[in-house]
Amino acid sequence: MTWEVSEVKAPGRRNPGADTLSARANLAITYSRLERNQEALELREKVRPDRERVLGPDHPDTLSAHTDLAATYGRLGRHPDADRLRGQEGERV
Repeated sequence: MTWEVSEVKAPGRRNPGADTLSARANLAITYSRLERNQEALELREKVRPDRERVLGPDHPDTLSAHTDLAATYGRLGRHPDADRLRGQEGERV
């Protein structure tokens, strides 16, 4: 079987692979531990939709990204945003 370039999708900025998403999520955790919550938020706001697109909405890593984003909103005092995400979590259970 031969592959044409148009058939191969490599991870990159537009379509990050699972390993790239894990690295971003881990960096967000590090930022949170250093109390660099705004930087953690910026990453988590990107990781959550990317994980949903790449892994699916019910994948454990996607659900974890969802929970982490809600927690970060809470740390930054964005309680309506955190509550909205937590409400979406309840709908999935």
